[in-house]
Amino acid sequence: MIQDTRPPAALLAEQRRRLIHTSVREHGTAVTGQLAHEFGVSAATVRRDLCALAEQGLLHRTRGGAVRSEAARGGGGRRVPPDTGPLPNLDVLARAAAALVRPGDVVGLGAGPAAYAVARHLTAVDHLAVVTNSLRIARVFTHPDGPPGVAPTAAVTLTGGLRTASGALVGPIADQAVRSTRLDLLLLDCRGITRRGDLTLADLTEAATQRAFLHAARRVVLVADRSRWSSGGLAVFGSLDQVDVLVTGTDLPAAQRAAAARRVGTLLVVDAAGGASAVRR
Repeated sequence: MIQDTRPPAALLAEQRRRLIHTSVREHGTAVTGQLAHEFGVSAATVRRDLCALAEQGLLHRTRGGAVRSEAARGGGGRRVPPDTGPLPNLDVLARAAAALVRPGDVVGLGAGPAAYAVARHLTAVDHLAVVTNSLRIARVFTHPDGPPGVAPTAAVTLTGGLRTASGALVGPIADQAVRSTRLDLLLLDCRGITRRGDLTLADLTEAATQRAFLHAARRVVLVADRSRWSSGGLAVFGSLDQVDVLVTGTDLPAAQRAAAARRVGTLLVVDAAGGASAVRR
């Protein structure tokens, strides 16, 4: 029997790069910060992974991430026609989700790129109380990087706990802090949504904290673009049945829209201009 003598770090990097390549090939794009959060590594590590994959011709580097290479698209060097019409980006979906928040709400924000994008649209909402396990999100309200002249009025509670590479606070201290709160609204994202409707994350301890957020919330809003559907994830923390409002884009295929509409309370489909249409169960 031949044994693999490569060090564990090399194996982990190889596995991570294989997953990154699969994600870019399937979804067309990837964002460095989002990948860093999903794999629990630094942005610098992800940039090295993307450079290594780009050198193999498996993707093209872009500012802030990567896109599929023409070869990976199977176009033989021909440009593949884009989908009809512009597609909504994460910030547009986040703005639609933030519009569901009312002044005076107690809002939970999990740690993730979509939750961070939503937080940036909440700094002008009056008298919010924010509970989060994300250092990055807490800084949005204490050191806002939004429009000049906008002073945040939110009272922020940071859970405490052990810090992951992505900046999330997890573990028993974080879980207990979340369980002791009562949230009017939870705004969250996920690593993936499985065919069965399970919501997943890449980290087991972060999934436990996300689960505590779900149980503490009176209403749950999930922000999930097309890339989240049928994506993998090590740990299941919830299901679409627990989601009151799912915010997604017009590029989500009709079959997945229909499946989601049967599971969530309201499916909010947002176009590139920010216009939204609601489908209620």
